[in-house]
Amino acid sequence: MRCLGPGALALLLAVLPAAAARADEGGGASRPPAAGRYTGRVGSVPSSTRAKAALNTLEISRPAAGGFQLRIHLEWAGGHLCDLSGPAQSAPDGSLRYTEAVASGPACELRVRSIADDLVLSDERAACRRLYCGNRAGFDGVRFSVRSRRPN
Repeated sequence: MRCLGPGALALLLAVLPAAAARADEGGGASRPPAAGRYTGRVGSVPSSTRAKAALNTLEISRPAAGGFQLRIHLEWAGGHLCDLSGPAQSAPDGSLRYTEAVASGPACELRVRSIADDLVLSDERAACRRLYCGNRAGFDGVRFSVRSRRPN
């Protein structure tokens, strides 16, 4: 068994806190995503319609009453859309969660998670898709770069 020398041990102790902080900025973060307007493209939009297509947006705001407000607009090929807006709550894992009861079938539960440098939408049971999206559109797995964030 080899032991670390004093220089290597000092270097290791200096690097570990920075590495742990970087890991916390990714999927292990316990803070909700920052309020702002995130933009990007989803799916495969043909180049002939790309110039005409509206930018896909995820807006997160913090109303004075507390909690969060989400607005999501996604455009997929063929004009298929997803539009959702409503209140969201911060979950213990740092994600934002929008929930809506549905009369028949599973409840709509949409999550916005920070994973590395992206905000990722999760609609695991596709219940939100059935309520708020066209035939060939959906929320699950859509990513927005945190670098695209602009203030509300």
